[in-house]
Amino acid sequence: MTDTTLQLEDAATGLDVDAPAAWSAATWFAVISLAATSFALVSAEFLPAGLLTPMARDLGISEGTAG
Repeated sequence: MTDTTLQLEDAATGLDVDAPAAWSAATWFAVISLAATSFALVSAEFLPAGLLTPMARDLGISEGTAG
C-alpha cells in the first residue's frame, strides 16, 4: 500500500492560499447588470398584479373582472 497522506501534502505545497482574488471591472459589470436585469424583470411581473385593485376600483368593476 502507498501512503496517500504524503502525496496529498506534497500536492498542496504549491498552492498560494493567501493571494486575494482579482476581480476585473468586466466581472463587476456583469454582476451589476445581472442584478439590475433580475430586478427589472421581477418588478415587471409583480407591478401589474399590485395595480389591479386600484385599477378595478377606479373603473368601477370587480377585481375578478379586471384580472
